[in-house]
Amino acid sequence: MKRILALLLAVCMLLPLVACGETTTTTEPTDQTETVEGGGDEIELTGDVVVDTMNGIRRATAIEPGEEYDFESHLPLVKEGEDNHLTIGLVTSAMTTDYNDNEFTKWVEEQTGVELEFMQFTGTSSDAATQLSLMMAAGETLPDILLRFTGVSKGQGADFGEDGYFADLSEYFQDPELNYYRKWAIEGRRSCFTDDAFDNLQLRQIDPETGAMYAYPRMENSPEDRPRFHVSINKAWLEKVGMDVPTDTASLRAVLEAFRDQDPNGNGQKDELPMVGRNGTTFTDIIGYLINAFVYYHPSYHFNITDGKLWTPYNTDEYRQALTFINDLYNDGLIAEQVWTMDNTELKSLQNPTDGVYKAGIITANRYSTIDAAGHAMQDYEEVPPLADETGKGGYGPVDYYSMEYNTFISADSKNPELAFKLLDFLCCDEAQVRSRWGVYQQDWDFSDGSGVGNLGGESFYKMLTDDPQTYANNLTWHNYSGIQTSLYRQKEIDISDPEAFATARYYRDLACIENYEKAGLPDECYYFAVFTKDESDEREEFVSDLTQYIKKARDEFSTGIRDVRDDAQWQKYLDDLNGLGYDRWVEMTQTAYDRTFGK
Repeated sequence: MKRILALLLAVCMLLPLVACGETTTTTEPTDQTETVEGGGDEIELTGDVVVDTMNGIRRATAIEPGEEYDFESHLPLVKEGEDNHLTIGLVTSAMTTDYNDNEFTKWVEEQTGVELEFMQFTGTSSDAATQLSLMMAAGETLPDILLRFTGVSKGQGADFGEDGYFADLSEYFQDPELNYYRKWAIEGRRSCFTDDAFDNLQLRQIDPETGAMYAYPRMENSPEDRPRFHVSINKAWLEKVGMDVPTDTASLRAVLEAFRDQDPNGNGQKDELPMVGRNGTTFTDIIGYLINAFVYYHPSYHFNITDGKLWTPYNTDEYRQALTFINDLYNDGLIAEQVWTMDNTELKSLQNPTDGVYKAGIITANRYSTIDAAGHAMQDYEEVPPLADETGKGGYGPVDYYSMEYNTFISADSKNPELAFKLLDFLCCDEAQVRSRWGVYQQDWDFSDGSGVGNLGGESFYKMLTDDPQTYANNLTWHNYSGIQTSLYRQKEIDISDPEAFATARYYRDLACIENYEKAGLPDECYYFAVFTKDESDEREEFVSDLTQYIKKARDEFSTGIRDVRDDAQWQKYLDDLNGLGYDRWVEMTQTAYDRTFGK
C-alpha cells in the first residue's frame, strides 16, 4: 500500500517554520534555476505528426529514417517478480490535495508497473533543501528520487554527489535503452531548440575531472518567456501627446518628457510616472533594458564575447555612457524614484488601478504575473521594442537561453537506481509531460482538431476542456514538472475572435515581444556557460558573489546620483574597487574554464 512518509520529529523540531503534518504551503519561485545565454536562432514549432501505440496518443515527433516508434516494448519498466517500489521525495505544493489518490500517480503506475511512495518535504524550496541537509547529517535514508529540489543548486548537487549522497548517473546516460523516452523527447524537440542545446544541457553538468553526472537535467523552452525585459507603453497616452512608440534614446526622452508635462491621464494632476519598473528583477528591470541601447548587457550572464575572448560591460566607456543617460532621466523626473524600492504588489497596482486612472506611461511588467484579467491593462498597453544602438556596441534584445535545471537526483541509498533512472526517463515522454501539466486526457484536455490557433501563433496542438489544473487545488497532477518541456505543451486552442479579450491581447503582445527581440538580435558570439573544476568553483565562492553584488550596488548609485558618474575620480574609484574585489581573476578564471569546456 502506498503511503506518505513523514520526516522525523527531529527535523520538525529543528525547523519550527516548517509545518510537519499540517497544511502545506505552496513553494515559492527560486533563484537556483540556472539559465544560460543562447544564440538567438528563430524557433520553429514543427514536426511530423505520428501515432504511437501507447493509448493511441498522437504527438508531433520527428523520426529519424529507419527508426521505429515503439514505446510498448519498453513497458512496463519492471518484470513480474522484480522489486517495483520507488520512493519519490518532492517539495509539496498546496495545489496538490493528495499524492496517493492522484490521477497522474495512478497513470504513471499503470504505465510503468512501478509502485510509488512519496516523502513530502514542506515549506519553501529553501526549507526543503535545509531539511534534506539535516537528513544527510543525521544519516537518515534518503528517498530513491529527489524530484526538482530547486533549493539545491547545481554546485551543491555536485558536492552532495562527491560526498556520497547522490548516485553518479554517467553510466546510465550512456545506455540508450535507459534513455529510451528521453531520446524520443529530444528527437521530437530538436526543431524547438538550437542544434547544440541538448549537448549543452548534458555538458554543463559533467565534472571536468571525473566525468561524473549527479543530476538528471531538465530543459524547457518557452519562447514567450525568453525576452528578458517586458516593456510596454500606454497607447492612450501616446495618442494624447501625438507621438509614436519610441525606438531609440532620443525618441524615448521626448515621449517621457511629454508624459511628464502634458497630463496624459487627464486628471488635472501632475501624478504621472513617465517610466517605471523594478530594479534588477527578471522581466521588470527597466535599468537593464536601457543599458542595452549602449552595450550588450544581460544581467544573468555577466560575460560578453568578441573573437572568443570574454569581457564584461561593467568597466567599459559604453556602460558609463548608459549610466550617464539613466542618471539624466532620473534627475529630470523621467524615471520614477520608486524603481529602486518598488515591490511586485505596488508594480501590479499600477497595471490594475482601482480608480481606473493609470499612473504609468512606460512600464516593465511581467505579462503573466502583474496584469489582472479583470482589468484592461493587457489591452491598453503595447510592447516597446529594444532601443536602437547608441554607441556601436548596443541595440540588442537580450533573451534568456533555454531553462536548464540540475535539481533532480537519485540518492545513493536507492536499492534500485536503474529503475529510478528508467522512471525519470519515462517522465520525459510526451504523454507524461502533457498529463503532468494539463491533467487527465479527454477530461481536462484533448487534442485539437486543427481549427484553433495556438497561443504562440502556430497550429494548436491540443485544447483545454476545463480550467487550467495548475491554477486551483486538485489531485490531477503533482504540480511539479519534469522531463524535457517545450512551448509545444503551452500551446492550447484559444479563441482570438474578440480583440478586446484578455487572452487575445496577451497572445498578440507575446508575439509582438518575440518579434521585437528577434529583430533586434544578439551579438555574433554569446557567452552560454563554462564548466568549472571543483577547485575553481571553490575559489569562485570566495569572491564572485561579493563582486557581482558590488557591481549591482554601484549601478544603482550611479543611476540615482549617489555617486557622480561624470566625475572621473569617482569612476576610477569604482574601477579600482572592481580590481580589488578580484575582477581580473574572475575574467581569467572564466576564460580558462570556457576555453577548456569548448576546446578553444
